[in-house]
Amino acid sequence: MDFTKTNLDMQMRLPAVEGDTVMEFGEMTAQQLKKETWNTVQIKGKFNRPVVVMGVMSYNGPHPVTIRVKDVTRTSFKWQMQEWSYLDKIHTKESISYMIVEEGTHKLLDGTMIQAGKTKAAGRWTSVKFDADFRQSPAVFAQITTQQKLKAYSTRLNYVTNKQF
Repeated sequence: MDFTKTNLDMQMRLPAVEGDTVMEFGEMTAQQLKKETWNTVQIKGKFNRPVVVMGVMSYNGPHPVTIRVKDVTRTSFKWQMQEWSYLDKIHTKESISYMIVEEGTHKLLDGTMIQAGKTKAAGRWTSVKFDADFRQSPAVFAQITTQQKLKAYSTRLNYVTNKQF
């Protein structure tokens, strides 16, 4: 599969279920000066039900950190760096990428199947079944999208097959 920016830009404008955009990518740089600070990203595409997944951060600061996302709407979402409770909650400038996918199952021009959705895990292992008919185990990306608890969390996945994870 060709995941170059040029090829992805061509493929990402396929009609979505109810919006005009299937997928959008971006990158930004920010630092966490206060634990209450949230960064807002304006969504450029036309999504109906966007699902946001943050990428891996650069490694400029030595403290362990995770990314938290909240308030995902059709036009924007908020994110912040979250250090673990024993740290100072302030983090140096980092670069991070993001991916927004229209919720549902989509087939790209090259035949690649993608699926985006949401589930509730509540701190325990939860099985998620795919709607798409994948021939082999797909790559799975996960993101915590809530602000129900103030502690830092990270996601973990296991037993990924072509039917579920």
